[in-house]
Order: sequence, then C-alpha cells, then structure tokens
Amino acid sequence: MNIRRAKHGLWLLTAVLTVGGLLIVVVGLRRPYEHPMASAPATPTGQRPQTVKDSSTPKLSDFSKVWSLDLRRPLYDPPPQPVSEKVVTLAPPAKLDVQLLGYAVEDNHSLAFLLGPDRKVELLAVGDQIGGATVRSITPDGVTLDHRGQEHLLVIEDDSVAPVSPSSTTRRLDRSSMQNRRYQ
Repeated sequence: MNIRRAKHGLWLLTAVLTVGGLLIVVVGLRRPYEHPMASAPATPTGQRPQTVKDSSTPKLSDFSKVWSLDLRRPLYDPPPQPVSEKVVTLAPPAKLDVQLLGYAVEDNHSLAFLLGPDRKVELLAVGDQIGGATVRSITPDGVTLDHRGQEHLLVIEDDSVAPVSPSSTTRRLDRSSMQNRRYQ
C-alpha cells in the first residue's frame, strides 16, 4: 500500500503544479506589458527617431578613458622596476664666524669675550647676540651659541689661555660699564 499512496501523492502534486503554471500564464496574458519607451510619440516613416537625453546618461566623451586602454596588455601586473636611489646633497650649514677669546664664569654674572665676523671683540652675557647667533649659556666647559636653530659650543682654541673663574684675587667686572663695548 505504500507504493500506491506514493503514486497518488505524486499525481496530486503534478496536478497542483500544472494548474498553478496555467494560472500564471493566464494572468500574465491578461495584464499587458508596458515598456517605458512605448509612451514616446511615434515618428513619421522615413525619419530617424529622436533620442531623448537624460541627465543620468553619460556622454560619449566620458568613455574616452576606456577606449584608450590597451586591452591586449598582460592580465597580470608586471614586477615593479627597480628605483634608482637619488643622492641628495645638502648645502653645508652656514658657518658661524665667531671665535671665543675668553670668558669669566660667575653666578648670574658670566661674561664672554667673542671675536665677531666684523673682526671686533665684544664682551657679551647670556642673551646677547653676535653675528646672527645668540649666547645661550656660559659655563666652565665653554660658551654655547644658538645659530639658526643649531647649538654651537665654542671653546678656547689656544691651550695656553685658560678660562677665568672667580677667586679672591680676580677683580669683579662691572657689567653696566662694560655692556656693549667693542674693542679692536
């Protein structure tokens, strides 16, 4: 009996699907298909139909990029070409034309004798300028100048001259009388 029931079920399924298909065909034929261009006015015979320009339609000139492509090129990307390294030579930094002749280190009263680019000796303290450079610090190690964002440490070039440090025998210089004096 199982085989008999299976056959009746298959026949019933076939009949239902056939009726459903016929119903879809009938409904489809009764409703007319409306094409968007069907509403456009008909042109007289012998004339070309006019094209309707839509703002979303691209112009032919927009496709020039595609037309210019080489379609016969390989479908893979070739290996990159070796890039030659470019050697960039930077101009040497501007030379600081200032020479340290001597300095005295005291608390809040440190002074330095510097020979400027104009070949004049100047007595300077921290914050003073000479030859485009600013005196940043005066320490027993030397005088630090700031020239165009770079720090330069000046030391006395001649070993026979030693820096002056405060002692009981050293005479204290009066800064107000010595400020901005130039010696030649």
